[in-house]
Amino acid sequence: MPEVRLFNPARANPRKKKPWTYDQAASRKDQAERFTRDVLEDDDRANEIAGMSAEEYAAERGKEINPKLGGTTIMRKKVSPQEGRDNPIATALGTATRALDKQQELYRQIRKLEVELVERDARLDAIVDVVEDEDVDFEPNDRLEEIDKILGGEDEDAAGEE
Repeated sequence: MPEVRLFNPARANPRKKKPWTYDQAASRKDQAERFTRDVLEDDDRANEIAGMSAEEYAAERGKEINPKLGGTTIMRKKVSPQEGRDNPIATALGTATRALDKQQELYRQIRKLEVELVERDARLDAIVDVVEDEDVDFEPNDRLEEIDKILGGEDEDAAGEE
């Protein structure tokens, strides 16, 4: 004979819900208040939660408080930083270190560019001296050769245009 099973919604989940301790109820009430105030930004509801006792909050959530449950705690599994959250202080320190390294690199680039700018200004001053030289015996080709020497052989087309 086949087995007949009846569905009973009251017995669908036969596991009984665990009761909270008073400390758990108080802690969860405080968490709910902070969450409602900070994340949901509902001050009225947060004030309502704050005005409840731990027993009232537990009853609203459909939980019972078992006064017999007390200081028995279960130790959490220790998680390495790679598995869980990183230490926020170490993360902030790493971020600050990277920012400082980037800032130092940018300062080095600025100093390098400033040195290049001074060198180019000196070259331009030398070129201006050659161009403004009023010596009659100074041929235009001689001036171009002098400018080419100042530039160090680079940018010959630009020297020819000046």
